Amino acid sequence: MIISFKSDFLFVALMVSILAVVSACKTHKDTASEPPAVLQEFPETGIFFQDTVITGDSMHCEGRILPTLYRLMKADYPRLRTYLLSVHYPAKGEAPDTILLAVPTPDGAFGIYRIFPSTVMAPELAARYPEIRTFSGNSVDRPSEQIRLEITPLGITAMILTENGSVMIDPFCKGVSDLILVYHKKDLPPGAKQPFEK
Repeated sequence: MIISFKSDFLFVALMVSILAVVSACKTHKDTASEPPAVLQEFPETGIFFQDTVITGDSMHCEGRILPTLYRLMKADYPRLRTYLLSVHYPAKGEAPDTILLAVPTPDGAFGIYRIFPSTVMAPELAARYPEIRTFSGNSVDRPSEQIRLEITPLGITAMILTENGSVMIDPFCKGVSDLILVYHKKDLPPGAKQPFEK
């Protein structure tokens, strides 16, 4: 009887463990496939960023100094670039076109920003480098929160000015446009500069 009881107990424990693993896997899959909640309120903005994980040698990037805390994301850069370039620069005296963009934040959420083309380069430089485009904008929920965004053939960089400091978005590695880091600037080691800032 004792042996039978132990066997039954072990069998039940094993089944519970298997069910727990299956349930966890299903929950993870369902969560990963669900679109962020921002799409429900702002369906006109696409989602171009998805959380991802890389490990081992893939985490090495020469000259890259990682923040102490960050969010690693995979960017659908070709679609994002097409979406951003759909906004045309206004003619002189015209109000700029705007689009909504869901931008990842370090805390695992997304913020919605209304952005428009902005010119920071001299006209002759802009004509020489048409593949570089710059944008400005504000948070839909917090209008005082500003974003500056740039797209180039190397990827996307952005800075969000919040009341809690600057949030940075930049390529994980120079020349890799589909992996980005999202982090608070204050989480970089003191004096740290990224390869593309040198």
